[in-house]
Amino acid sequence: DDYVGPAGFMSLQEKNAKLSSLLESFIDKAPKWSGNREIYRGLMFSEKEKMKEFLSKASIGSEIKMNSVNSWTSDKKVAEGFAGSKEDEGRGQFGVVLRLEKTDYATSIRYIAGSVPASELIMSQKPKFKVINIEIPTKGSKIITVKEFID
Repeated sequence: DDYVGPAGFMSLQEKNAKLSSLLESFIDKAPKWSGNREIYRGLMFSEKEKMKEFLSKASIGSEIKMNSVNSWTSDKKVAEGFAGSKEDEGRGQFGVVLRLEKTDYATSIRYIAGSVPASELIMSQKPKFKVINIEIPTKGSKIITVKEFID
């Protein structure tokens, strides 16, 4: 498909909306994540200012909304690897890890994706997240603990 120009952009938006709808339908029908452990999402920012802006909005009690289906992991090290470390900041990569204690809106994809790590989950775009704790250690990733809710 040719996605160049305004018509192509609209075509790409329509295609993405259909894919998003299919993923949401899959998440609704699939067995929900029932792991008795926290899940994590690594976020990588290419500019320190963008990370600082995100952190300034992520104060305790504030809300975070994902605008699409998104991936999480039950393996903290995977999320930290995606978010990067203090050493990565020297290379222009700045990361944050979201930690969620419980979810009703995610499913494991290990049963349908052979090469994907068993810890990989996909989460609906439906829930919002309330920030309940922020950790900014001297080493390692910044960790924002969130709790999910639906309006």
